[in-house]
Amino acid sequence: MDPELYREAMGSKEKKCNNDDVFNCMQCLIKKKNCMQCINDQQLELQFTSNKNTVLHVAAQFGKQKYVTTILKKSPSLSLLCCLNIDRETSLHIAVREGHFGIVKALIECANGLDHEEVESGGRAAKEMLRAPNKDNDTALHMAVRNPRNLDMVGWLTKEDHEFIHPPNNAKETPLYLAAERQHNDMVSMILKNCTSPAYGGPKGQTALHAAASHSWKTESTIHLLEEKPDLIKETDEYGWIPLHYAARYGNVIGVSKILKIDKSVAYITTDEKDDEKTALHIAAAQGNVCVMEELLSQCPDCWEMVNSKGQNILHIAVDMEQKKVIEFILEKSWIIHLINQKDIEGNTPLHLFATVFWDDMLVQKWKLWDHFRGDQKAPNNKNETPKDIQLSHKKLLSLLRSSSNKFAMIDDLRIESTPPLIIFMIGKGREGKNLLETLCLALFQLCCSKVFGRNSAHPTIILYGRPLSQASRPPSDILGASCASCWAQNASSIHIQNRDRSSNCSSMSPNLRPVSKRGACRVSSGGLHQVLWSAWTLFP
Repeated sequence: MDPELYREAMGSKEKKCNNDDVFNCMQCLIKKKNCMQCINDQQLELQFTSNKNTVLHVAAQFGKQKYVTTILKKSPSLSLLCCLNIDRETSLHIAVREGHFGIVKALIECANGLDHEEVESGGRAAKEMLRAPNKDNDTALHMAVRNPRNLDMVGWLTKEDHEFIHPPNNAKETPLYLAAERQHNDMVSMILKNCTSPAYGGPKGQTALHAAASHSWKTESTIHLLEEKPDLIKETDEYGWIPLHYAARYGNVIGVSKILKIDKSVAYITTDEKDDEKTALHIAAAQGNVCVMEELLSQCPDCWEMVNSKGQNILHIAVDMEQKKVIEFILEKSWIIHLINQKDIEGNTPLHLFATVFWDDMLVQKWKLWDHFRGDQKAPNNKNETPKDIQLSHKKLLSLLRSSSNKFAMIDDLRIESTPPLIIFMIGKGREGKNLLETLCLALFQLCCSKVFGRNSAHPTIILYGRPLSQASRPPSDILGASCASCWAQNASSIHIQNRDRSSNCSSMSPNLRPVSKRGACRVSSGGLHQVLWSAWTLFP
């Protein structure tokens, strides 16, 4: 593109042309080139930047509405309006993305003018602009809904082409899904009002209702979608989740209430088998959303009876996820007597899971449940272990570790889960690096295997959880590798090491260790927030 024309189109202060508008500037350029004829449409369309932007793209990008108006008056051609740059964007895409509503209106009005002049086109110019996808398959409406300040623009675009369904882009996002996901409630309402049959889809099989239900602080989008498209409540995503599941997870009480009023049967729909076949009540219990649980039980009072694919009821889940408020809530219900001794597929009752809890912030709930008059502390699981047996083993191991050596005095708490035993050590404050390294030593395995479990074939899995280690205090890879090798000699099947320093580089670890999972193998609770092991390594012979 001619430098003078480019500067004038973008409104640069460094103007070498003193004319007031683009047309005069272009005439000046023609004269400078000894061209005696007036500039025409073809000359305008031949002016490109390195990214294939026309003068209309440039003026739209920099918000120069008067230049856009002048260009459109001089050259109101469909080829210029629909000309694509290197990213397959029209000038309308550019104007919408930059939020220049005046230019958007000017472009659409010009296209409508072309349609009126050519009656046979049937509105082709305006529709071609509005429906044109860029390289990401985004239309102008996709771009508009991403910015919450573009409400008037969204209204204008949807009214101009109300029959278009607005299909998904390359990311499988429709404009309606994008508006719902971002909680642009007025835009959701406007699209539903103006468009005849808008597409509702989103990525991973979700719908706009899935996205709207995932927010608890703004619920208008959920309400609008339920009013206009109530059949979306049974649509499942690729995880088998319906909108009610997301509302339960994120504490959207109003959304839960509205969905159940349309169809109460969705409270009994479970997620898929890979996700343990959970109901909305199970999900709410796991997340500690007591208000959602109250709403679900008020409209579907028998939904507490359902178990997941592991055979766990909501009390199992609340204990496993350490949800104190949920446990307190269930303790107040008359039907707790039917949950407290219910066994999962491994034969564990909620008391089995609670038997290893000794954390201060859970003791009140533990003893209320432990001392419940219907609780059976001698109920055996599939391995013939009773809750009382597990509790006594836990106490014995903790006492042995604390009394055998000062190096184990820093252990605040641990958990044992049957055989093969899973042992989680909660490492206390002070000298974290040294304590963590000492806890890895062979003596710990000898204590666990020989004194507590009475056999060397216990194959314990040990998880260490502590505070961040400085770079200087981290155990060297050769020491760690040697410790793990010693543990392997004692039939330890795996070792999981965890601390809160997420910046650690596993490449510095022993070559005998390899990553198991990015997320790790265990969940740890602190202050009600569930944290996931940031790294885990398994030893292989």
